[in-house]
Parts: sequence; structure tokens; C-alpha cells
Amino acid sequence: FSSAGQLAVSSVGYVAINTALRAKMIQRVVQMGNTQADYVPVEPEICWNGTRLAAVPYVNQFGNDKIAYSCEPCEGGKYKDDNTPTECRPCASGRFASEIGQSSCGLCEAGKAAAEGSSECYPCSPGKVAQASGLGSCLNCTAGSVSSQWGA
Repeated sequence: FSSAGQLAVSSVGYVAINTALRAKMIQRVVQMGNTQADYVPVEPEICWNGTRLAAVPYVNQFGNDKIAYSCEPCEGGKYKDDNTPTECRPCASGRFASEIGQSSCGLCEAGKAAAEGSSECYPCSPGKVAQASGLGSCLNCTAGSVSSQWGA
């Protein structure tokens, strides 16, 4: 680079190098050396089922603002069923994901219910029922009927 060119690129962190130094750098890259070197972070093209794209800003050793990208497991109550680098989705009402990193949500059995984004199904309290599986809430007993136990 000319002096003017060096000044223009210095603000973005580039430096002029000679041929010998460039050859050493290429050799180190080929050998997978200096994994801590400054680089331009690239968002992953895929995040596997049950993982979401996480982007964490940081300042590197050279004082440059960077973003660390990674694929992190979905939290409980959420799932992702495709390989895109997107966010996890909450489980629908009547469904649950009790563990992290789920690619689907389970269905609540009869006698239990779950609100949207739940990590577990809860049993219906006395006086309420969930007669079918997959309900988002327990319903009051109909007139003339009673439920005196949990999970009816």
C-alpha cells in the first residue's frame, strides 16, 4: 500500500506486511495455527434441530467490536424442528418440552394441561378436568359432575 492507502486501511485494523511475513502467515493458516487471531466472525449457515443461533457481542484483544456466533440448545418449553440458524419457538398450548435442545414438543395426556411455552404439564386441580390430551388449560367440571382428585 502507498502511505495514503496505509492510512485509509489503518482505521479498519489492516496493516501493511512484507512478502516474507505474508508467507509465514499463510503457512500458519495452513497449519491451523493462531486460532486466537483477529478475524471477521461469520454467522453459521445452519443450526441443528433443537438449537438456536446465539450472537454475543464482545471486544477482542485488539480492541475491535466483534460478535461471537454459536448454536445453543433451545431452552425448556421451546423447540426447533429445522436446521436453520433461527430462534427456537415456544411449545403450543397443551404441549411441553421438559429438556433443553428439543426438536419437538410432547403432548400433555388427559388430566393434565400446559400453557404455551411450558416445560411440563401440570395436573388438573380438584373441580377441574382435562378430558382429552393436548389441552392448554383445565376446565371447570360441568354442572352436576364433580372431580375430587388431582389430574382428572
